[in-house]
Amino acid sequence: MTALDISASRVRALLAAGREPRYLVPEALLADPALLAPYRTPR
Repeated sequence: MTALDISASRVRALLAAGREPRYLVPEALLADPALLAPYRTPR
């Protein structure tokens, strides 16, 4: 398996910008909006 350059900071930045981190996080995480809601607004 090839390693991917994915960081939590990158995923949070995408969410804060209103973009979806599809293919960067598990589908189960994307399926539950409540799990990602805290990261959708900038800190």
